[in-house]
Amino acid sequence: MRPLRRDALALALVPLGLVLGGALAWPLAGLVALRSGVRGELRSMLLWYGVALGFDPQALLIGPFIAALAIQRHATPLWVALAGLAAAAILLARGFVGDLSMPPFLLDLPLSGGAPNLWVLLQAMPGMGEVPLIGLALVVSVGAAGAYTAWFSARRLYPHMMADAILLCALAMTAVMPATDATALMIADVIAVTLALTNGADPARWRIAGLVLGGSALALLPQPGAPPLAAIALLIATLLQARAVLKPAANDNPLMPRTA
Repeated sequence: MRPLRRDALALALVPLGLVLGGALAWPLAGLVALRSGVRGELRSMLLWYGVALGFDPQALLIGPFIAALAIQRHATPLWVALAGLAAAAILLARGFVGDLSMPPFLLDLPLSGGAPNLWVLLQAMPGMGEVPLIGLALVVSVGAAGAYTAWFSARRLYPHMMADAILLCALAMTAVMPATDATALMIADVIAVTLALTNGADPARWRIAGLVLGGSALALLPQPGAPPLAAIALLIATLLQARAVLKPAANDNPLMPRTA
């Protein structure tokens, strides 16, 4: 119960999200879940992740990290059920207040709801505007989530390594997951800036943070050429972060704290 008492202030997110709309609350609930995971509070992490998922399915963006940590820390099925129960409770509450609509079929999802991703960039290329890419986008998203979960669940994640792993998850999934809007960038923005501020002497941190923030800002501009430029910035940030996190050290072990 101690973690829940510590997050008493964060509990205000639940009624606030129901009043203002889950799309505004899910990134904050997701950040609370990630903070709990970094602290080693597994049950609190799963509970808050369920809250975020109930508010908006875009919370699937951080799902691979949540799943990897739950597998690595041997979460019991009962604990995992906490996430499902929390999501179901939020969905019921949203239905009660009228903030729930019928989701579209998977193949009817838009490639982007406003977030710059790989599919926005591909559609901007000559001759690609009419090519149906949603099936490929779904397959790539599932593959990326599975690969991330398998990689990180098999490697010990220490607290000082987790922020880098979270940032890679948020960037990689934003890059490939369809139907996401601009709120999907909030978690990557917060983590990238936090890493830059806590490692102020490392220019690579500021380079990645600048690309992430720049891509987020470009995504908000109304000009037609802004989304592809934002997608390029975020893809470069993703590749730099992946190189920093996954590049093996001299002893062939992944050096998580390495920077780009």
